[in-house]
Amino acid sequence: MAGTLCTPSFELKNGVMKIQYLICVPLVFLLPLLHSGCSDEIDPDPFGITVDTDGDGVADISDRCPETPAGADTDDFGCPVGSEYTYVPDDAFEQILINNELDDTLDDYVLTESIRALTELYLNSSENLNITDFTGIEGFESLGSLYINLMSLSGVTLDLSQNSPLRQLSFACDDIADLTIISPNIETLSILGISDLCPMWRNVSGLDLTGLPNLKNLHLSGVTFSDLNATLNTATSIETLWTENITGENGPLELLDLSPNNNLKLVTIWATNAEGPDKINLKNGANQLLGALRLGVNPAFEWQVCVEVDDPDYIESIISSAFGVPLPDYTVTQDCSN
Repeated sequence: MAGTLCTPSFELKNGVMKIQYLICVPLVFLLPLLHSGCSDEIDPDPFGITVDTDGDGVADISDRCPETPAGADTDDFGCPVGSEYTYVPDDAFEQILINNELDDTLDDYVLTESIRALTELYLNSSENLNITDFTGIEGFESLGSLYINLMSLSGVTLDLSQNSPLRQLSFACDDIADLTIISPNIETLSILGISDLCPMWRNVSGLDLTGLPNLKNLHLSGVTFSDLNATLNTATSIETLWTENITGENGPLELLDLSPNNNLKLVTIWATNAEGPDKINLKNGANQLLGALRLGVNPAFEWQVCVEVDDPDYIESIISSAFGVPLPDYTVTQDCSN
């Protein structure tokens, strides 16, 4: 077409740039861009769309492996033939991986080789990146610890059943509602509200831990629970419970019910920025398994608590102060209603 410059239009499909159609523009509009000094030559690719720096036959704009040796056999993504990719359909999830320099293109795929050997993963939200679909987490085959921070997780299923080495899962500064976690391997779960990351209390509701049959350690701090006892009732395998500054929706907990938790060996209830529960039910039929009950309160608060147990004399003998702070005003009895 005389007097015009035509350049291809590209379409991103499955992570690969495909020529879709030609765009033709009158040269009169482009001459200032196309001439350099006294040269009369016209740059056929003024915007660098087809540049292939490593010479593997895939343009840089689509190349997931930008340093492939020239002449090497590559797939459509510019990576060595046989490369594996992990499907990550959630844009927020993939963007966080890009922020972590584990990926470079928002196209629903991550090179499995870049994530396979990671033993720790921090999914820190920014710019309101809230993951709703964790598909792709199974590609982190060596993951031992997973940290999910600063998100709003509602109605999400976190299926970690294929992450065999995973033992530790932590949430920090997350608002959680109706979250289901599935993993036969996780032993330690932490849910942290107030921390260096966030100065505000966080809310948790509808948390079901039935999918963690081998959970041993549960650490809860700076969180407002809509129904903590319902959550504890789904975590009967726990051996260590640590609660710090836990409240209900209407203020201090009236009851901390540990009666379903008959594997407990260590319980710590620490109240530094809020009052502790009015009553702790430890009638779990296994008081002799408990090696220590540690209680502590900020002197600025008045915390009176009744501890209901199977064996008052034994529980009295194992009560101690948590980290040297004062003990609350407590009573140990078989029946707190008397």
